[in-house]
Amino acid sequence: MLNVLFIFKKVKLLFIEIRIRSKESNQINNPLKPKIMNYQTKEELKSTIVDAINDGRIEGKPVSELHHEVFNTDYFIIGRYQAEQWLIKNGGIFNAIETIKDYEQDNFGEVNTDLSEAEKVCNMYVYILGEEIINELQVIRDNWDNDFTPELIEELREELEN
Repeated sequence: MLNVLFIFKKVKLLFIEIRIRSKESNQINNPLKPKIMNYQTKEELKSTIVDAINDGRIEGKPVSELHHEVFNTDYFIIGRYQAEQWLIKNGGIFNAIETIKDYEQDNFGEVNTDLSEAEKVCNMYVYILGEEIINELQVIRDNWDNDFTPELIEELREELEN
């Protein structure tokens, strides 16, 4: 058990040292944080949006509510182990925590997510990544003030699948 704690402290110190060096050299990006979302993660989250379309969850709803409907009305992952594994495969736990802290500080002025719970970290991280994906969609930007019609849903589906 002592070895695990020792290794964890070493990793934490390394992470802090990298952050300090990044700030000292005026680098904006953290070297541990990927500059872009990986392809696998992006495709999985796009698939989550398509699932919401297929389930009929968005028809007739405001386009501006897509993010809320898909990424905030249900849990993406349930279970600590599953959440930890998903985070490890999709950017890393520390990256997710850093992303959440930055997002919540920028948007709310404080961090509200319980960062000690993998399930909460994972679901908030997915919420943030989902927002990034939705904000990139041209169909969403062009129709922000409209409601979803069958035609608009089909346009969205085509954009997500291409």
